[in-house]
Amino acid sequence: HNMLSTLLERSCFMGQKCTHSKFHGKYRSLDGSCNNFLNPMYGVAYSSYKRLLPANYLDDLQEIRRSVHRQFILPSPRLVSTTVSKNQNLADSSLTLAVMQWSQFVAHDMAFTAASTMIHFKKTIECCKQDGTDLSPRYVHPLCAPISVPFDDPFYSKFYVSCMPYVRSVAALKPGCNFGPLNQLNQASHFLDGSQIYGTDKTKLKMSLAQRGEKHPMFGKFGKNNHR
Repeated sequence: HNMLSTLLERSCFMGQKCTHSKFHGKYRSLDGSCNNFLNPMYGVAYSSYKRLLPANYLDDLQEIRRSVHRQFILPSPRLVSTTVSKNQNLADSSLTLAVMQWSQFVAHDMAFTAASTMIHFKKTIECCKQDGTDLSPRYVHPLCAPISVPFDDPFYSKFYVSCMPYVRSVAALKPGCNFGPLNQLNQASHFLDGSQIYGTDKTKLKMSLAQRGEKHPMFGKFGKNNHR
């Protein structure tokens, strides 16, 4: 079953045809397409992440998991984090933050998950009150998955915070527009290609270069006043 031959077909991500020049060009595509001869759309921007394991939802489609017997919610991620990893400020004489910073840089090159926003206003979905306490259930957005903070949290208890906002990510269309469990959308290309610097389309590239007055071999030089 899929959405082809329906009113939603125009939204399906069917990819594009890759010409010989795109495959063998001097420069790779901005969106990550045409890098794979057999599957030209592998790793293209705005496609779903690849799963290492099958999806495991409560309803087999999208609902967040519960306990083994499906009766109780899972432990708070914040509780798991503070239990497994103690927050201690220990200086290290041999290691620096350079590895961490570079790892972040590489991660942002290959992954940029799209967070859900309000449909009409494009604003951030509020999952907690401004003071860090829980919203009334009637005001909790369906895409909210707020993280519960234990009352004795080593940090947040000092500020009487009991709720950490968390909004579920945007769903991605499956290849061929097939139905199935929810997959998450990756806005970045899935390659080490500097997409976090230059963007994944010509508009973002031009804006990025125009701000610095730099030149790109495919599009020439863009000044601050001519990035149309």
